[in-house]
Amino acid sequence: MKKLLSLLRNGLPLIILETIILLTNLIGASFLLWDDNDYFAWSYSFNGMYLPTIMNNEVLTICSLIYLPPLIIAVMYLLGLILGGKIDKLLKIRLFSHYNTDNTKWIYFTQISTMILMFFEIAKIFSVIGLYDILNWTNVAAFYQSRGILFNTLGFWDWVAIYTLAPLGVSTIAFSRSSAWIKCIIITTYILLNIISFQKRPLICGLIIISLAYVIKALRHNSLTKKSIVITFSVMFGIYMCYFVGIYVNTLNIVEIPSKGIVAELDKLDNPSIKTSEVFKLYYSDPKVTNGNAFEVALKRANYGIFNRSAYSGIIYPKIFPNLHNYYLFARNDILNAKDDNIVVGNYLSKDATANVVAPSVFYIMFYAYGGIIYSLVAAAFIGLMLGIMWRCLKDKTDNIFVAMLAVLLMLFSIHISLGSVKDALLSSYGILYPVCLVFLLWMIDCKCKFTKD
Repeated sequence: MKKLLSLLRNGLPLIILETIILLTNLIGASFLLWDDNDYFAWSYSFNGMYLPTIMNNEVLTICSLIYLPPLIIAVMYLLGLILGGKIDKLLKIRLFSHYNTDNTKWIYFTQISTMILMFFEIAKIFSVIGLYDILNWTNVAAFYQSRGILFNTLGFWDWVAIYTLAPLGVSTIAFSRSSAWIKCIIITTYILLNIISFQKRPLICGLIIISLAYVIKALRHNSLTKKSIVITFSVMFGIYMCYFVGIYVNTLNIVEIPSKGIVAELDKLDNPSIKTSEVFKLYYSDPKVTNGNAFEVALKRANYGIFNRSAYSGIIYPKIFPNLHNYYLFARNDILNAKDDNIVVGNYLSKDATANVVAPSVFYIMFYAYGGIIYSLVAAAFIGLMLGIMWRCLKDKTDNIFVAMLAVLLMLFSIHISLGSVKDALLSSYGILYPVCLVFLLWMIDCKCKFTKD
């Protein structure tokens, strides 16, 4: 148990990053590369993605792009831990010479502020869509209609609040001495906010943030008990169920509605992008779904969706860049108007240049579009090094609530870059830059108050 604790204390961000890459990229890509078309045939029936013939002269580049970056990330992370130790000594002298471990007032302030923020967003959502529309989870057409209305109405900062600020505030219950009733009210309010926003991704992100806070607390006290392990796996199962239920409800509607009924429902929708979405475009024409068992189909969709989330991208990027599309670094004339690389790849996979389908990818694969395999490997090395340095500077100081929150956000960042770009992990509505700035602001206020008091 001590060795496991030591491994987690030193390598948690790396373990999270590499595990997600393994599940969402390496396994699926390996099957697509080396399986005798059986895996691809099953995958195609559930995602409709086209995989072109792989030439012998492309295999080395594709394998380098898929298998080398995870190894480089691990090596550079270990180097980052070593360098971080030296930087940490400097931080202990300058930054942490007065850092405060009395977090009670800030925890209560954060929880009260979070509740106000969540009630504000709930009231705003109710003002946009009525109480009746909240029940649209059971009707596929009405569900997408209501979600589209919210997307068009809520602003960027509303989604920042729902994606990161609210769950980060809720996660302070891990360090709080509040009663079980108060913690239950806070969590229930957060779940309600996500249900009425017709989003499962914020709820999944929130569960991850909250569970990471409990992991930080357990590692701080060296208390990796059987109870904490059970709770961790229960949260992981809950996250999977959130993901599965969304797919099951969607599949259930498509299986039970006759084909003409689907067209009729789609015609009611105002958003044309919804009508051409992967769900309707693929499953409307797939007899395995329209005549099949909804639970079995949804289970296969969920599992193939995990393994294949970014598996295709690692194979397709070297085929597109620079043969069919210039590297972005050299496309100076159209870089401001150019489509995102993941849209270029998504359109190629779907055989529709106008579909604007987004192909999910890992951050280092997306860097391939800027200059080839060297850019991918350098990006992997840099991210691995920075993760190691930052984690080494944070991991032993989580008895301060602000450091604990920064540690949680660093792990969340490692999750986001394993599923998308570095830019989105920092700057999108679910990016960590905004909560990091807020945490640092509150920390500066706390330090100022401490200095003034002293």
